[in-house]
Amino acid sequence: MEYEIRKLVVFVALLTFGQVLVSSLFGLNTFVISRGDSLFYFAASARVTELTSFEQLYSGYIYLLHSSQFVSNSGILMVLIQSTLVILASYSLYSIAEKLGGSRAGWISAAFYLLFPLITQWTRYILTESIFYALIIIGMRLATYKRNKWITPSLICVVIILTLLRPNGVIVACALVTIFILSNIKPISVKALLILLIWVLGSFYGLMLLGSNSVGQVTVQNTIFERTLEGNIVFGVKEISYKMPSPSTSDRSNGAFVNYILEYPADNLRLGALRLFWEFKQVRPWYSSSLNVFISLTMFNFYLFSLIGLIKARHKVILRSITVLTIPSATLIAGTWAIWEGRFAWWILVCWIPLFGFGVSYVYEFFSKQIRWGARENSPTPPSH
Repeated sequence: MEYEIRKLVVFVALLTFGQVLVSSLFGLNTFVISRGDSLFYFAASARVTELTSFEQLYSGYIYLLHSSQFVSNSGILMVLIQSTLVILASYSLYSIAEKLGGSRAGWISAAFYLLFPLITQWTRYILTESIFYALIIIGMRLATYKRNKWITPSLICVVIILTLLRPNGVIVACALVTIFILSNIKPISVKALLILLIWVLGSFYGLMLLGSNSVGQVTVQNTIFERTLEGNIVFGVKEISYKMPSPSTSDRSNGAFVNYILEYPADNLRLGALRLFWEFKQVRPWYSSSLNVFISLTMFNFYLFSLIGLIKARHKVILRSITVLTIPSATLIAGTWAIWEGRFAWWILVCWIPLFGFGVSYVYEFFSKQIRWGARENSPTPPSH
């Protein structure tokens, strides 16, 4: 118990230091950060009984923000809720990484999550990102536990919140349920049937959302198709695009989109790969040179040590979980667009943090052993009598 209290104190201290650091780096000089899409959430939370069909895609966050405003309209309670979930996610990361490579890997993983500016910058924003990242991590840990009287209901709560939080939440929710089934159901036939059912229902729900929710007269579904035809890589950045072949019809239905993909598979694959490349590299031409140098160096090391962790990992349950969470979100980004600030990539990369922590811990231990071995080899041999 005493160790857990010390761990909590350290996590809170790291969270606080990470926020001071990111405030200095990015000029986030208020406790509650309200910029860009934050205005969308504040406006919607003021009229929760009259949400538009598009706002309903984010109803979970909007209702939570609305509830938090009974304490203060500033969003301060919402930031405290987000910070609390970040702390809980830190515990989950520590637990996952500890299973992979011991306590050192756990501390490295949790510290990275709490200190790395590209993640911590979202903790005080009135945006879904902070909660979304945290719930992905918490959900991954819950889904890999053996089911018991508190694990199953806790996972169900996480799945429901993820589904309501933002439109792609249903994909992560299906992935988490898949991980839970793989970890807890024994008969292969039952396991396969349940997983198929989960993804069929999830796909149906996702298509229903895309077709029924709109901004004005333009559905989200049509927007995705149009952005594909434009060769749009980063949303809203026309200067960065890939020239796509012209469609044979003016039809913009789901069926026409599928036909277009089948008609030009190579171009669609290249476009998807470019979107993933832009999202994962994190560097942006509109950032300052110093920021891009920092991002390049840190992301290179993140990917390098994550790869080392992947190669050296022996815990197949965690590796399977990371894979199941990575593929659907990567497919979604490839099929839609990368985002201006690179925040979509962290839907996936937060799952890789335990691999990074394990990779750093493994390399540290390897070189420590080499140094100790070299010291013993070079130590003077005591004279014989």
